[in-house]
Amino acid sequence: MPTGNSECRIEETDVLVVGAGPAGAVSARGLALAGARVLLVDRARFPRWKVCGCCLNGAALRTLDSIGLGGLPERLGAQRLTHVRITARGRAAEIALPDGVALSRWRFDHALIEQAVADGVSARTETSAEWLKESGEHVHVLLRAQGHVSTVRARFVIGADGLAASFTRRVPGVRSMPARRARIGAGASVDPAPQIYARNAIHMAVGSGGYVGLVRVEDDRLNVAAAFDVDFVRASGGLANAANCILRENGLPAIAAQGTVRWQGTPPLTRRHQPPPRGRLYLVGDAAEYIEPFTGEGMAWALESGAAIANYVMAALNGAGAATPAAWLRRANRLLGDRKRHCRWLASILRRQRLTGLGVRLLHAYPNLATPYLRTLNRVGISRG
Repeated sequence: MPTGNSECRIEETDVLVVGAGPAGAVSARGLALAGARVLLVDRARFPRWKVCGCCLNGAALRTLDSIGLGGLPERLGAQRLTHVRITARGRAAEIALPDGVALSRWRFDHALIEQAVADGVSARTETSAEWLKESGEHVHVLLRAQGHVSTVRARFVIGADGLAASFTRRVPGVRSMPARRARIGAGASVDPAPQIYARNAIHMAVGSGGYVGLVRVEDDRLNVAAAFDVDFVRASGGLANAANCILRENGLPAIAAQGTVRWQGTPPLTRRHQPPPRGRLYLVGDAAEYIEPFTGEGMAWALESGAAIANYVMAALNGAGAATPAAWLRRANRLLGDRKRHCRWLASILRRQRLTGLGVRLLHAYPNLATPYLRTLNRVGISRG
């Protein structure tokens, strides 16, 4: 279709969801099952590789079960996780995990989109979105896909475009607020990998400039996800070197030299976006707020908030005037706030080497000390109603 003709075409939908990661796909599916017309778009081509998010903890698994997708991880071959092994300052501690699996984002995200489409969502990948205007009871958004341009008119828009928020942060009135001294994320997929990084475990190495997490996924590849201080990456000479510095610091074997494995970085990890309080843009998942996660918390937050916002936007479609974007963010904070505060607390500890070393020594001697913390992070939040 020629570009000139496409620009004149206006599509109608109840809800446009921008971003087809877990939060976007789950929210789109929930709305479609409730009877809304939903268009889900993402600029990436799926399946696609992601830096991190290969761990689904107990809260994530229970959320999947609550929305009728409890059997999905097993069907995709997810690896069960039984423990996390933490190393810091020459010490190691092994802590049993109450629940959890490892599953590549390559496979998981694609399956969620396919399920959303099967349940009534219209989905388009390799499609970018640009906010045009909010007029009356509708939002106009420009869509570009492989040279074709069209306009969609939606009653509401859900921004689910992840940490980078390439669509969300360009919407007029949205405030983007990265945290001071926020670390950047980095990730790679390694095959083959040293056998010391065994299946069924999350391996976490903490060093002076950040930490590195390693886990084997369903095809036995080693997924590496890290958080680094920016200055540490510069001083180390790149992402791969930074990861290997921390691994060697903890007596662990290096995973790959620079250039032999494709590394991918992220924007600053801890940030939040604030939409106009009474507009028609709702934010969900990492596009709303992102805190450094450790053992699958980020995926749990994405899935839970995606499930919760479907009911909330459906109420707005039915004329509930109190269901504003600002009110939704308050509800999302009640749903996830205490667990995010726990992760902020842990992130602050991991920046203090002596305190981290002391914590690992205590956990080595008394691993049950971690039980209350893990129980909090693995529980599901308040009702989604």
